[in-house]
Amino acid sequence: DIDYEKEMARIQLEMREEEAKLMNPILKQVSETVAKVAKQKGVTIVVNKVLIYYGGLDLTPDVIKALK
Repeated sequence: DIDYEKEMARIQLEMREEEAKLMNPILKQVSETVAKVAKQKGVTIVVNKVLIYYGGLDLTPDVIKALK
């Protein structure tokens, strides 16, 4: 039914917009904290740890501590 599909699309869009509204301030705070911790540690490049095969400095515990 076309009306059902339109309503579902509308609701999904509404949900994505609400999620973005709630998540954006959190993601901004995490990003700013990562930058602050990296600067304190003298790190100039930060990448997701799943991309690293070996080595590097894991900032995760320090970022979590700073966020608390």
